[in-house]
Amino acid sequence: MNRPRMLNSKTVGLVAFGLILSIGQVLISVDAAPAGVKTAAVAQSPLALGKARMAKGQTKQALPLLQAAVKAQPTSCEAQLCLGQAYVKLKDYAKARAHLRSAIRYGRGSQNAQKANASLMSLPKGLLSPHCGPGTALIARTVGIVSLERGVEASKPTVIDFYAAWCQPCKLQKPALDKAKADYGDKVNFLMVNVDDPNSDEIVEKYGVSPIPTLVFLKPDGEVATFTIGYSGDQAVAKAIEKILPAG
Repeated sequence: MNRPRMLNSKTVGLVAFGLILSIGQVLISVDAAPAGVKTAAVAQSPLALGKARMAKGQTKQALPLLQAAVKAQPTSCEAQLCLGQAYVKLKDYAKARAHLRSAIRYGRGSQNAQKANASLMSLPKGLLSPHCGPGTALIARTVGIVSLERGVEASKPTVIDFYAAWCQPCKLQKPALDKAKADYGDKVNFLMVNVDDPNSDEIVEKYGVSPIPTLVFLKPDGEVATFTIGYSGDQAVAKAIEKILPAG
């Protein structure tokens, strides 16, 4: 009967040394590889894998990878954007809206944030509406647009312009708003809200604003009467303002 061969300490040491050399050679070969090869060998993150699946049109396979990427980095604009775009392709528009809005909030004007805004514009119009109706009067009081101390009678109608410096339609819309200020300046308050300013996060969230530009038109009591999304010309802005002016 053959007995197992026992290795002495010298042999064990030589084997261990050989393993160390082999690992070192692998690390050196990866480090010396071109950037693209090295990235593929070392960093296969869920986001990278998910994007690769999306590029091949494999949206369903990409979805769990992108979900994992957002779970690992919830404040990543790119991860939120990619997951939102995946949901768009799968026609789960409510989830797409949530993640694309997060991408805009976390991206603060980056290229990915701008892509998220463009993707939001492609969603069904019913999902893009900010909050409207009688319940919104409370929002105006919460964020300080309508003061309880002054009372509703002392308040004016308000136009809230949700914008960003990088937003091209916002820039195109500025002349229409300037004209409205000249025509209604003594009757209407105009409030500018930069969505890239962290201090604006509360008001953006409370009104449920999605893509920009978005104009929200408030009656004197703070109730949202109407809104516009995307570029609005002179006539559209004036028509909306007429809806919030007190009778007489």
